[in-house]
Amino acid sequence: MESRTIIQRFSVEGQRVQVVLRRDDQGKLVMTWDVKVTVTYPNPPVYSPGP
Repeated sequence: MESRTIIQRFSVEGQRVQVVLRRDDQGKLVMTWDVKVTVTYPNPPVYSPGP
């Protein structure tokens, strides 16, 4: 099987924005500038739009 690591960065009108991942045990937001995903083929993840 082949795998690839993808790093996604987000921006709005040319300005980088942070992504909220979750809340920690104390209820604080866990945020990041980059989202790193490892995709394993032949079964890559499938995009599903939000509601």
